[in-house]
Parts: sequence; structure tokens; C-alpha cells
Amino acid sequence: MAFVKNYFSINKEYTEQKNEIKGDKISIPLVVTKEKNDFHGFVPGIVMTDIIDKNLDTCKQRLIDYIKTVVKNMIKNKKSFPYFPNNETIKKDFDGIVLIKRIIVKVK
Repeated sequence: MAFVKNYFSINKEYTEQKNEIKGDKISIPLVVTKEKNDFHGFVPGIVMTDIIDKNLDTCKQRLIDYIKTVVKNMIKNKKSFPYFPNNETIKKDFDGIVLIKRIIVKVK
């Protein structure tokens, strides 16, 4: 599997519901919840410490930066991607969701 340099895009309208690599792309959900006065960012399926911030935009950007690094390392080390749930499952499993975005990663 090779990584196409700098190919990360965020697509608000992405509706792919299956957890499989379509062609050479995979969809990774970024989730932000509101807990008390803080925003908590995480990716279901990847074991990580929540990204916590008082500002939604800062939390989202820090989460994107973190996940880019994780994904690059997974591709470099030829690790398989975990199961990423669809948006409906995420909404059922977590409370206080304020944002679900999907990053589309191109892999070969």
C-alpha cells in the first residue's frame, strides 16, 4: 500500500456507509462531542486519548492533524484499517455529538 502525498480531503456530504476501501479511498469519521464546557474529538475505531479543547474549530483542527499522522503511520507500516462505523451508528452510540466529518484518505 502506498500513500499519495498530501491527499486528505474533508467532505461534508460524504455518505459512504460501508467500511471498506472503495477503489483506493477509505472514509474515516471524525467525531466531536460536547461534554460539560469542553469539546472532545475522537475517531471511533482508533484507540486514542480524546482531543479536548474549549473551542470547536481548534478541537476539530487538532483532531485532523492527529489523525493525518496516525493514518500516515498506518500506511507506512502496512497496518490494516480498523472498522469505522457509519454515521447512523455513531449517532446511536455517542451522546452530545456536535460534529461528524469524514476524512477521505487515498491509499494504493
